[in-house]
Amino acid sequence: MAATRKPIFQNQHYDAIAELLGQKVVYGIMDENDYRIIEAFSELFAQDNPTTFDKYKFRDAVYEAHSRKGV
Repeated sequence: MAATRKPIFQNQHYDAIAELLGQKVVYGIMDENDYRIIEAFSELFAQDNPTTFDKYKFRDAVYEAHSRKGV
């Protein structure tokens, strides 16, 4: 039986990175490059932890953080 690999990332990491992306990486109105960055993180997290990571919740958290900064 193959050993189950423990995920590297946890909810606290998803939250911190979503906040970082929304507040510091995405500037002004989101463009195609911003969406690519968010999607790349979503794919990374989904591969790392497919049973618990919710890409829609992560994206929503990024957009919420971005909207809070008043842009």
